[in-house]
Amino acid sequence: MRSPLPLIACLGMLLAALIAVSYVQPLQGSDAPGCTVPYMNPGYSRVVAFDTSHTAYARKYSLYLYREEDVDPVPPQHDEGFAMLDGVPLLFIPGNAGSFRQVRSLAAKLADTYFGHYQHDAKTNPQARNYDVFTADFNEDFTAFHGRTMLDQAEYLNEAVKFILSLYSNNHDPPQSVVIVGHSMGGVVARAMVTLPNYVPGSINTIVTLASPHAASPLTFDGDLIRLYSSIDRFWYDGYDESLNGSVAHARLANVSLISITGGMLDDTLPADYTTLAAMVPATNGFTAYTTGITEVWSPIDHLAIVWCDQLRHRLARALLDIVDVSAPQRTYSLDKRMSIFRQHLLSGFEDYATQDKLVHHYNHTFNVKRDDIDASTQFSVAEQHPGHHVTVFDVANNTDFVMLTSVPPTVWPEFVANHYINPSVLLCRATNTSRADYDVSTRRQPTVVQQCIDVSLDYNVVPNPHHPLKSSALGGETSPYFAIQYNSSALAEWDTVVVFDRLTPSDDDAVLQAQSYPSNPPHYTISGGLAALAWGQSITLPADRPMVSEVAVPGAWSSILAYNVIFRPKLRHGSSWSMVRQWGTEPYETKWHVDGDLSSLVITKHGIAPYTPFRVTEKTDHGVNFQIWQSSPSEALEVHVRVNWWVSLRLLVLRYRLALVAICVSISLAVMCCQIRVYQTTHRWPDFVQAMAYLVTPPVLIAVMVTLIILTPLTKVSWIQEALDLIDPVVLRDPNDINLSLRRDYRLNSFYLGLEESFLWFLGPMFFTIGVGLVYSSALVISLLGSGLRRGFRRVMPTPTEEPKPLAEVEIRSKSSPSVAASVWSRRRTIVMGTMIVLVPFYLPYSVVYVACVVIQALKVCRYAITESASNYHYQMTLLMVMLWTLPVNIPILVVFVHNIAVNWTTPFSSHHNLLSILPILIVTRLGSIPNFGKNTYTRVVVGYLAYCIGYCVVYGVRHTFWIHHLVNALCCLLIFGYIDPR
Repeated sequence: MRSPLPLIACLGMLLAALIAVSYVQPLQGSDAPGCTVPYMNPGYSRVVAFDTSHTAYARKYSLYLYREEDVDPVPPQHDEGFAMLDGVPLLFIPGNAGSFRQVRSLAAKLADTYFGHYQHDAKTNPQARNYDVFTADFNEDFTAFHGRTMLDQAEYLNEAVKFILSLYSNNHDPPQSVVIVGHSMGGVVARAMVTLPNYVPGSINTIVTLASPHAASPLTFDGDLIRLYSSIDRFWYDGYDESLNGSVAHARLANVSLISITGGMLDDTLPADYTTLAAMVPATNGFTAYTTGITEVWSPIDHLAIVWCDQLRHRLARALLDIVDVSAPQRTYSLDKRMSIFRQHLLSGFEDYATQDKLVHHYNHTFNVKRDDIDASTQFSVAEQHPGHHVTVFDVANNTDFVMLTSVPPTVWPEFVANHYINPSVLLCRATNTSRADYDVSTRRQPTVVQQCIDVSLDYNVVPNPHHPLKSSALGGETSPYFAIQYNSSALAEWDTVVVFDRLTPSDDDAVLQAQSYPSNPPHYTISGGLAALAWGQSITLPADRPMVSEVAVPGAWSSILAYNVIFRPKLRHGSSWSMVRQWGTEPYETKWHVDGDLSSLVITKHGIAPYTPFRVTEKTDHGVNFQIWQSSPSEALEVHVRVNWWVSLRLLVLRYRLALVAICVSISLAVMCCQIRVYQTTHRWPDFVQAMAYLVTPPVLIAVMVTLIILTPLTKVSWIQEALDLIDPVVLRDPNDINLSLRRDYRLNSFYLGLEESFLWFLGPMFFTIGVGLVYSSALVISLLGSGLRRGFRRVMPTPTEEPKPLAEVEIRSKSSPSVAASVWSRRRTIVMGTMIVLVPFYLPYSVVYVACVVIQALKVCRYAITESASNYHYQMTLLMVMLWTLPVNIPILVVFVHNIAVNWTTPFSSHHNLLSILPILIVTRLGSIPNFGKNTYTRVVVGYLAYCIGYCVVYGVRHTFWIHHLVNALCCLLIFGYIDPR
């Protein structure tokens, strides 16, 4: 019977191709890009005074001051212009391989906005002052690859902050803190700064990060990086732990606000789930904002565009200027006010978390209004009004909600009265007294009612124009957005009526103004069923008499690695009426607007519970997706149908599981080696890699593997199993500071296997195994074909007349032939190279660089053995090459960092990668040319047992502790060396 290996390998490659095709498909709807390109006139002045007298890292890094030409004041040439610095210091930190020039977009907008608007407008923040924007040049360091590099940057920046503050020492009341803006890994560096001994207490109180992976490291190829992440996380956990009120961490972080802004689905560098702050920073000190929900941005943004997107930089610049309080030593407002400003600028305004900033909760005074000739109403529209001054009253007693949508921005009550604006004004009122006068028949007037009111006209949220695409109604678009006011019954509990005033007429350029009050309970609907039910689709029908805003909850759609189809029947849009859908969720606060097309069918993605990121320990249904359906005049029943979109879901696997391929392919290569050892024990012949791999897909073995991978999904999410796995993890045993389980009991973190909380997705493990089989099989087949081609070519070029060449399948335990002169020269050269590397590793070369050299040496040895050695020897060396090749990605990032440091003339040794024992066994094995003593002995059983352990580790821990795979392979080579020792 033919082996099913080629068929399974083809299936794996087909799955990989389908995932790749899905990944490259352009995103549509609310996930489509919508950024506009900004313009600026940048100028950079290097701060040469910040040199090695301040920090040794000044030999590698530089500090620059940004000036927007023709806008920022031009400093004089003498004294580097520092005497003219009178603004608020801000420091921009670039990310992985980022440039200091990435600051130009935000810095230019800060200058344009302040000098063009804030400086002359008393209605804006009167305490605002321009920003002096500094930026660090890290020579495009690879911060995401190397923990020591990230630590170097943090230490340098703490000294830079100290120096920047000293530049203002001659000013009256100099600033005591610097505002930090970090991009990508720069945001993590900013968090690391606060934890270091050279941090100046109080020098940082505001951190804004753009697409920064706070919750998890995007790469796990360096142990130092993982340990540094854990150390930073522990410090920030402790800083907000009330039981550690007197700790250093608490003292440093109590007044720090941290805002994480992420681009959502369009970020193709790291999963947006990794940017969450939920488990680390309390709501009093920070939150995560998605650009799809930021007012007048309403677009996802990719990883690089987030630093220059025109819509976002406009909103962020205003937020940063609004938090400035030039009279305060910190140059910013108090923590509570800062957080309120950030919520108003960076959230949609509909979140429960954001409603605390509404005027309805913070009114300072009331005023009395006399009400005459006003008829109570429950719904009105501009089209039904007559020209003139319109007044409409909505009764909001007895658990009533209120909503209003208008195409013109509401105006405050005094301006409405004094200036006769057409813009609507909204008051919340309650009766204070009612005249007892009888009804006047002659004048037909109602008794006069005096009401106590507050003005809530500015409690509106800006929403997209439902008649146009998102991009057109965003900032700078050709259409104007709409404005919505929405209150629930708890916000209106103190009030009796909502009064709406306007002077709109039907001729006012198709103006829209529609409002409604309605009972709180009817508009909330739920589509029941979990993920398994949503795979086949679930529906709910909304009645025809529903209000203009209806809420539909889908609690089962809580997974962020699945996409969903939402179908509306009939279509939401009809003729000139308007419809739009707001998709929202909590933790994180994500909002997406769907207004394009006819809204008959939507493809939605969300960010909720994701692999390897912490989430709150509540019912998973609390993390589900919600829809707020806005429709002008509902007149017929509406069916909402939700089901999983498997095609788009394939795309979502790429960023979250790209590291899994390394661990899976290494585990498969080690499993093949186990099979080869078993065959060698009985036949004394080392089998071909591809032939041995076929044993893994025989029905009994394949079923066992698939069952194991299936049951691992539900098992690894059980708390006590997670604790047991954590206790036996050598990474945690080596560094107890490592956090695999959440330090906060109200949060969970699954960092094992595939990190899944969705038992329904049990098939992902077998699917990734199939893909791994395809990749390993393809690579082995390519190497085998190359070896076969070399042997055939050598036979044709160098025929031996006196002796027939030995067949490739010849059985031979050890090679007995005498080495040729060429082989002898090759051996001497390898010996010299190996000795040189052994000497250099403890002092200069990181062992990862030597590992790459070992792979090259092993590949050359396989090529030579394909020509000159027996089949057994050749196949054994090829197996070692396969294991080393799939372990190679673990070491490539450190090689990149090392080469980059040489390019920038930075020769400081890698203190974390100079352990000779971490590479010496691999070096020795590449020098050895025969097969170890794999007989029926204890040594072989030990090796097979260790291989089984390595396979299990790669599967369970390999995705989040990928760097440890190198050490596992190194220990394997150490065991192989013992196989060459003659027991006699």
